[in-house]
Amino acid sequence: MNLKNFLKRIFTVFLGTLLILNLSFAMNGNSVLFTQPANATLIVQFNKDYAGGDYGNKQGIDLKECMSTCENNDRCNAFIYNPRGIRNSGVPVCWLKSKVNPISNVPEQYGVVAGLKISDS
Repeated sequence: MNLKNFLKRIFTVFLGTLLILNLSFAMNGNSVLFTQPANATLIVQFNKDYAGGDYGNKQGIDLKECMSTCENNDRCNAFIYNPRGIRNSGVPVCWLKSKVNPISNVPEQYGVVAGLKISDS
């Protein structure tokens, strides 16, 4: 399979996953704008991090649960989802952030996702 067909297939799976999760989105570069009915709007960026500003974390949850946790918490202004966990433990971790510091790059192999809450419904 050539790269173009591989990427098309991955994108199709991505779209299908969003439909299953009942999410809508818009893409701009490596950022995705996610909205869920009656919740906050998040800008999600892949391979990015907002260092510091943590007020807590949730371990052993998936990305959708991480997004929902931040959306439904007034104190949460951003989150970082690390599927590899703390010190690569293998237990995913969602860092909840009350302060949003400047964003930085993270190597792609870590699979880190940064989310920024931009509005509440």
